[in-house]
Amino acid sequence: KFQYLRTSLVGDATNVIHSLEITEANYEIAWNLLKQRYDNKRVIVNTHIKAIMDLPSMSKENPDELRQIADGAARHIHALEALKRPTSHWDDLLVYILSSKLDSVTLRK
Repeated sequence: KFQYLRTSLVGDATNVIHSLEITEANYEIAWNLLKQRYDNKRVIVNTHIKAIMDLPSMSKENPDELRQIADGAARHIHALEALKRPTSHWDDLLVYILSSKLDSVTLRK
């Protein structure tokens, strides 16, 4: 189990358990270390909100860029809904944030 867990991890998550020897007893330790690091709802929510804020801005009228903004926003909003955040009350804020990503021509439309 621990071997499978270790081979499934990438990036910083690998470093969290890198020093643990692969044993049955260390699986529980590794799992708890990963939960401590990554199972933090506040951090996950903040990451999704930051991703919405950091969506790319359009420099000129471009349907592909508009789709990228719309898809990115939808992806993160759905993730926030899954985390039981009250996104249905965020309409005004989301309109403001997302409209700031649009070029002047698209914004006028």
